[in-house]
Amino acid sequence: MKKKYHEALYDYIKTGGQGLVVSVKKGYVLRFRLPLLEDVLRSDDYAHYEVQKSSFLLARTLQSIGGFDVPKEECFEVLKHFMSCPRFTSRVMRYYWCCIRESQSFASFFEAFCYSQKSRVLWEEWKQSSRFGISFTAQNFPLTDLQKSWISYNEAEDQKAKMEEEWGRAFFIGSAMNPKGVQKAQRDWEARKKKEDEYRSRLLEEAQKGDLSEEKKEAIKADKSVEDLQGEYWDWIEGKEDDHDKAVKEYKDQVMKHIEERKGFISRQSQEAREMAMRVQEMNSLSMSSPIRAYTDEEVAKMTQGRERSTINFDEGQEYSEHLSKRYFKSQQVPGGKMPSLQEQIANRPLPKLER
Repeated sequence: MKKKYHEALYDYIKTGGQGLVVSVKKGYVLRFRLPLLEDVLRSDDYAHYEVQKSSFLLARTLQSIGGFDVPKEECFEVLKHFMSCPRFTSRVMRYYWCCIRESQSFASFFEAFCYSQKSRVLWEEWKQSSRFGISFTAQNFPLTDLQKSWISYNEAEDQKAKMEEEWGRAFFIGSAMNPKGVQKAQRDWEARKKKEDEYRSRLLEEAQKGDLSEEKKEAIKADKSVEDLQGEYWDWIEGKEDDHDKAVKEYKDQVMKHIEERKGFISRQSQEAREMAMRVQEMNSLSMSSPIRAYTDEEVAKMTQGRERSTINFDEGQEYSEHLSKRYFKSQQVPGGKMPSLQEQIANRPLPKLER
């Protein structure tokens, strides 16, 4: 049963891409990861013959045998083993390419996955793991291009969330000081947010319907005979493309296509974050005609040049002493030595007159 797109992409980001699982007659299970673009390019550098290139790719991506991890140092020994049994290698390789194509079919759902709550929860888990130095994935190979794109997207999404908070604070201040000036900016902001939310919701709905743009290809189950292998060798001599070459070409085309799509998506996300920051700055500028700041003595002198100034210079200790003197020692004397209470002062105050 084919996984749903969000399940497949969730597993891919967590593991780096689990590929083909092969059970052999002796009961061992071989687990292969999905190849990186570097793996495919190096297989072309290693050899020209199909079986050799396939053996190289399988040896590079083999992760475990019977539950035991395959050390990177044993890669060459594994390569020699695959080359010693070309029929087995060719058969496994056919299913391996089918597994790769299936994984590529989910790459078109990358943007929809980034908009899902599942992705944001996974991102919080990623950040907490990084914060406490805990390994987020168990993969022993570099981050894939898709993982890097996912990280870039979520970092930009965090920036946008921060801009949303700053916008709320700026709007609160601006609406109190310049309500008319911020109304248009608020309408534009809300319209942009509504349009983006509608787009994301529509994209998620379409993604839930399944694969809409790519057709699922059938797996090739036929084994190759010795004559077929010999024919492939002479095809290589004559410069004809074999099945591996065609599969590699298709793989490269798909990888480059998805890389360009993700680049455009991440670039758009970063641009939106920058635009939000600019809008917040505009809102802050509308909050008040003259932003509050401290003026230096030179600036105050320049601003008040040619005008009379009533400047009172005081010493902090002297001011406090004068306050005590006026309040307690030089206060107004009342006949009888008794000050009227506050309640008496309120009762004796003149009543206000209202004129119609």
